[in-house]
Amino acid sequence: MGPYINKGAGSIHVKRNGERIRTNQDNYYIEISRKRDVQRFLSEVGFSIIEKQIGSKRR
Repeated sequence: MGPYINKGAGSIHVKRNGERIRTNQDNYYIEISRKRDVQRFLSEVGFSIIEKQIGSKRR
């Protein structure tokens, strides 16, 4: 489940439009794919996406 570091502090990130940004803090990401992980994340943190909150299947 994670969290995993996506970009380290002080690294340079290039956006799609070519703009360069230096990160001040570590940037983390989490991957939620298994049903039990989704249920655990919902109970501990919560989702802002309505479909995830009610547990709807993907389209």
